[in-house]
Parts: sequence; C-alpha cells; structure tokens
Amino acid sequence: MKNVVQLFTLILLLQTSLSGNAQKLNTPALKADLQFASGQSASRIPFERVGNFVYLRARVNDSDPLWFLLDTGATASYFDAEQAQALGLGQGNSIKSVSLNFPGVKLLNQNFSLQRLGFWIYNGHAADGLLGYDFISRFVIEIDYVNNTVSLHEPNSYKYSGSGDVVPLTLLEDDSGGKVPLVSVKIMQQGRAAIEGKFIADTAVRSAVSFNTPFVDANKLLQSAQQTIQVPIGGGAMVRESKQSIGRVPNVQIGQFTFKKPIAIFFQDKQGILASPEFDGVIGNEILRRFKVIFDYSRRQMILEPNRYISDREEYDMSGMLLIDEGIGFKTFKVRRIIENSAATAAGLREGDIISAVDGKPASNLTLEEVRQMFKRKGRSYQLDVERGGQKVQTKIKLKPLI
Repeated sequence: MKNVVQLFTLILLLQTSLSGNAQKLNTPALKADLQFASGQSASRIPFERVGNFVYLRARVNDSDPLWFLLDTGATASYFDAEQAQALGLGQGNSIKSVSLNFPGVKLLNQNFSLQRLGFWIYNGHAADGLLGYDFISRFVIEIDYVNNTVSLHEPNSYKYSGSGDVVPLTLLEDDSGGKVPLVSVKIMQQGRAAIEGKFIADTAVRSAVSFNTPFVDANKLLQSAQQTIQVPIGGGAMVRESKQSIGRVPNVQIGQFTFKKPIAIFFQDKQGILASPEFDGVIGNEILRRFKVIFDYSRRQMILEPNRYISDREEYDMSGMLLIDEGIGFKTFKVRRIIENSAATAAGLREGDIISAVDGKPASNLTLEEVRQMFKRKGRSYQLDVERGGQKVQTKIKLKPLI
C-alpha cells in the first residue's frame, strides 16, 4: 500500500505489497512527545461528520485550527502540500518536527508526508491532513458516531468496561512500516456456503463493503449478484478513472453482527492495490457508523457497541449523478459523471452541468451531503435549476432505485 491516499480517493468516489506477518506490538509507554492536559486521556473531542467521515480540528504549531480526516486505512499521516507551503512549514516530500494540538492533548515532533489532498471536491469538506497509522497507533481511539466525538486514551492505562463485541484485529504492514487493521468478515449468500475474508476496517471510506478483484473472481461474486450497475469511479489528479460494478450482497457478518443487503463495490482492477490478494476488501463507514467503535491496536482488537443506527437500511443515490463541489465554501455542485439509463439521463442532465438550486433552494444554502441525502428518496421529484454553457435551464428529476 505505497499510495494509501489513492485507495481512499478511489473508494470515496463511489500499488504494492502488504505483509501478513506483522509482529504483536508492545503496549507503548507514554512518551515525552505526548502531553495530555489531564490524566491519561482526552475525552469527547468534537468532530464534524460529513458522509460519515470523521473530521477533527487541530492546530499545527501556532496555526489557526485546521481540519484532519481520521483515516485507519492510511499507513502514514499526510498533510496538504499547498497548505504546508502557505503556512511556511516547508515543501518537498515531508514536513518534520511540528506540533499537533487537539483539545486535551498535544503531540510534539510530529512528521507528515506531503501530498496534494484534492479529494475534498468529492465530499464537500475541507481536509488539510490525514491522520493515519503513526497517529492512531499512539492511542486507544473511541469514535462515537451518535454524539460526534472522539476520545483518545493512553493504551497502558486504558481498561474497557463495556459490553461491546470484541473483534480481533490483524495489523498488516507496508514497506515503510505503517500498518492497517484487518478484521474477519463473512459473506453469506443464498444456497451457498459462507465466504470468509480479511477486510480493512477503514474510517475514510464511504461505502459499506468493497471486494478486491481476486476475491470477486475466486468467489464468483458478480455472477451471484442479483442486480448491479456500472458506475464511473475516480479521475483527477490522483487516480485514473474506471468503471466498477455496484450492487448488493445478501448478508455481511462482522463479529456477532449481521447486515442485510448492504451495498457493495465489486472491483475489477487487474493491477494495483485493489487487485491485491493479500487482503480481500474494505469495510467502510456505512457499517462502522452503526457502532461506537473502539480501535485498540496495542491489544489487537476493535470493539463494537451498537448504536441507534444499527438497523438503518442503506440506500444508494437514485439520481444517477456523481456530483462534486468545485466552489469556494463548497457551494457549487457540478455534475462530474452520469450513469446511463438513470433518472439523470431521463431529466436531460449532462456532464459539466452546474446545479444552482434544488426546488428553489439555492445551492449556496445547501451542502453537498444534504443534496446527496435528498437524492436517496425513492419516488421523489425535484425541480433543478441548472447552468449549462452560460445558459440557465430548468428540469425535473424523478428518483428511481438503481440497485
């Protein structure tokens, strides 16, 4: 996984070797570069949840608060190259020995790889950095998706006292020494034996579950899927564009919890990380958000406490459009791609159109995530104001399920 940012970006829109022989970590001692304001933890740090991603505020040195995406699928931490230059932190491949200040905890002498983090256009939220393995492994991290808080605990002093399901983790290592967490997942299909695999538990992936190409092929997942659509994924600075199949699988089980008919991405890449046989796929936020999730790398475990979202039915966007946000302040919604034979094609929408209003409500008063949620309502119709080549057009879109 030499390019973890590519993995995040590719799955968000909807190369490389891992070793399964990662040795068990000793629980780290509290180091001098880690300072809690009180005790051995920083509790209930607020985060913004957009697309079920976890965005935390922190200061780098004496900067204004910046946005960091918590990313368990990243083997290292990243900082936006343009932002680093603007703050005078340096340029090149990395910045070193900076402080990272969160409410209740401060980390000194931190290093970040530099990367142009342009994926914000797909999610409608700023991201100045990614917090990956080097950050996550320092703590026991508790993510509360109901109250939108994160708690960071020093591993040696942490003791779990709840009744959640303890799911064993395996940590897989890349060439640089960074690691990602794998959990055992079962896929159950009617009339067939259960299939088991090792999946990355990734807090920076929107989808419920995705399957790598070798796992898809070996288990004939596409042949047994009842209905799939071809969806354009990727494109832009960091990933090539490709078409992937999206559909549903009957049941997915993690620990003691079973999820019925989750939406799945069936990757068909012939090379790169998504063609890797060393892990079988990814479990993302559409599943993780249904729990209070505790990542404890020091004890090789993930703890799941079900929350009020546990029984939610997952719906796929019924508009047939991939929208991105190219405007300042995330208020300009552009049609990046259109799925064939969808509500968008029936409404006469085109790639490159700008959605300026929905049912008379200006785009400036909406967020990209709000629009995406509106487009998951079966049978609903919306009046769209569209800007196209300098002309203003109105059209009505009636939503219909694609899968």
